[in-house]
Amino acid sequence: MNLIIEEPFWLVFPCILIAGLITFFLYYRNRRFDFGSKTTLILAILRFFILFFIAFFLLSPLIKNISKTTEKPIIVFAQDNSHSIILGKDSAFYKTDYLENTARLIGDLEKDFVVKPLIFSSFVEEGIRTDYMGKGTDYSVLFQEIENRFSNRNIGAVILATDGIYNAGSNPVYFAENLKYPVIPVALGDTLIHKDLVLYKVNYNRTALLGNNFPVEIVIKANQASGENPTLKISQNGETLFSRNLPLNTSRFSQVINISLNARSKGIQKYDIELSEIPGEINIVNNRQSIYVDVTDSKQKVLILTAAPHPDVSALKQAIENSSGFEAEDYILTEFAQPINSFNMVILNQLPSGQPESAKMVEKVIQSELPVLFILGTQTNLQQFNALNTGLTISSGKTGFNDSKAQLNDRFTFFTVNPESQSLMPYLPPLRSPFGEYQLMRNAEIFAYQKIGSLVTSIPLLAFGQTTSGRTGFIAGEGIYRWRLTDYRINNSQNSFDALISKMLVYLTIKHSKSNFRVFVAQTTPENEPVQFDAEVYNESFELINQEDVNINIVNDKGEKFPFTFSKTNSSYHLNAGLFPPGNYNFTATVKNGDKILSNTGQFTVTEVIVEMLNTTADHNLLYQMAGKTNGQVMYPASMNQIPEMLRQREDIKPIRYFHTRFTDLINIWWIMGLLLALLGVEWFIRKYSGGY
Repeated sequence: MNLIIEEPFWLVFPCILIAGLITFFLYYRNRRFDFGSKTTLILAILRFFILFFIAFFLLSPLIKNISKTTEKPIIVFAQDNSHSIILGKDSAFYKTDYLENTARLIGDLEKDFVVKPLIFSSFVEEGIRTDYMGKGTDYSVLFQEIENRFSNRNIGAVILATDGIYNAGSNPVYFAENLKYPVIPVALGDTLIHKDLVLYKVNYNRTALLGNNFPVEIVIKANQASGENPTLKISQNGETLFSRNLPLNTSRFSQVINISLNARSKGIQKYDIELSEIPGEINIVNNRQSIYVDVTDSKQKVLILTAAPHPDVSALKQAIENSSGFEAEDYILTEFAQPINSFNMVILNQLPSGQPESAKMVEKVIQSELPVLFILGTQTNLQQFNALNTGLTISSGKTGFNDSKAQLNDRFTFFTVNPESQSLMPYLPPLRSPFGEYQLMRNAEIFAYQKIGSLVTSIPLLAFGQTTSGRTGFIAGEGIYRWRLTDYRINNSQNSFDALISKMLVYLTIKHSKSNFRVFVAQTTPENEPVQFDAEVYNESFELINQEDVNINIVNDKGEKFPFTFSKTNSSYHLNAGLFPPGNYNFTATVKNGDKILSNTGQFTVTEVIVEMLNTTADHNLLYQMAGKTNGQVMYPASMNQIPEMLRQREDIKPIRYFHTRFTDLINIWWIMGLLLALLGVEWFIRKYSGGY
């Protein structure tokens, strides 16, 4: 603690001089009262200090207080709660003795560290309430949650108790390269290969046209089952549609079977695929899967127009072709000669581009009142674009471009994206975005902002809105093809990118309804993801309103009801109804609009997730890779009790001391002001007692 003043220190001496002179003239030059020498001395001392403090306070004295705090290292204990942990022969151990060992480990660690226990599967929860019922394993969600919770904290290490199997999100080895703390894996699970017949993967189109055949590709794997002859069967509503025997001739069997099924009924159709059980098989859950196909009368046709060949066009077309319910055709502008109205939506890649015919074509698209997605880039003529009244204008005094990364807007309400797409966003490369001042229409929402370098701006990179003619989207940058390549580099697939594009298409192509009350929900949702609803209410002038509450009743196959109330967003409604078990559900939503009660009905299906049963052989090699990338060490359940001492001996896991400096005005310290008032009171009392005034 130090005393400092804002003014030069030599000004303290004038304060002493002034206090001394006034005291001298008051008690030694003024002889109106004779208090006696001792009383006069006491009064003079009191008056001197009173005057000195008052003068000294004018120099703005401060107390500088430096405090020290020590933060213990944080040890994150992350327990894999997925179902694959207990699918081996030692499942009883993980439900009993292992949990006791874990509790002892955490207790020992708490003597020297701050322990933060988490459980994870496809999502993360606090605590250690392990039941091994997780339907998936996503390490990227875990490490992202650790970053969110403990950013800029003293993370000593992450103890990762898992079997190394992951079936969602990014490869954890990729994340490990960027971690600043060691990962200490505790290798769980069974690495032995048991006798098992696996319906490994089913590839199929999520939509099909009524009356047409659609392909189904089935990947079958078998371990240690040579000589067996199981049966593959596909059925619907108890009726067998396909059956075939599969002679297994090797100990590590793999076969791809292509089948064609007929879409006989409209709506969401469930098809059950099953492999018969073989003798000695431990896990039979992975012998069956169900697929859901949305049979419609027609697909949504998407037109992609471009000024010149561009890799963005190819990336978008591939994503659209992989999206359920959509098909795409791409044309260079000068080669396009079809009627616009033969399509359901148009994507304009860097149009208008400056040529007179490009501006005319864009005007024609806008007049068609079809949904439009604009992609802006280096070939876009901003002057022509701004003149089209698309809902977005970019004014700039000079031609220039920024390299803009995507920063998700947490308050975006028009649609939701899956966790895999969200976790991919921070790793996506920047787009080449036009430089300028952006003005977006009032009823639009920004899906992602432009992040230029480390600065997150308020400029839209992806935005969506609705005009009187239809819904419109904007991607303010070119190079989106690199997003799809990055998805493959991180996740070995383009599913996250394709899902993001699919969400955009679904929002843009939802048919414009004249109803004043609309409710939107995905037709199928996996059981490990929450069922989410969006709702819109319009007044008689067809303006969005959300004054009244929207209530919904969800009913399952057994007739059980689940009531909810929507949350209000900026201008509409949203509901996260949580997780539901697999099955078919109906719903009825109601809202009061003036004197009327509006209602909306629909249905959705929750599909079963069995990815945890497809691969039950622990992957400890992945754990060794993670430990090697982070300077960690792989441990096993039998040696868990050695972890605390190992962490104590590490030089990179130490407490951190923080020094905090605080400045306080001396005049604001209550006891100093109290002392000054006490001195004044004592002087006054002595003067009165001695006959003065």
